[in-house]
Amino acid sequence: MIFFGDAETYWLAGDDNHITLADLLERQLNANGRKRSGTIRSKHYLWYRRRGNDLILSGSDTEIKEDFERLKAMAEANDLEILAKLKNLK
Repeated sequence: MIFFGDAETYWLAGDDNHITLADLLERQLNANGRKRSGTIRSKHYLWYRRRGNDLILSGSDTEIKEDFERLKAMAEANDLEILAKLKNLK
């Protein structure tokens, strides 16, 4: 689960289904004392794996094709920026 905001990127990895993970991430971001900066611009339901230094993203069954295509376009235009934001994703 990855949310891209105006200034921040938020993600949550886990074994639960993507809808459950999205709900949990939303609750974490809205929890008392934790303010997110800006608006969430896009939400993506993904599978990922690391191959060496490469981060390979695949859309889950929940990810809408158009949303995944938009994510791919973002990654092609800003690959180093997106990878930097996801560097701690293991």
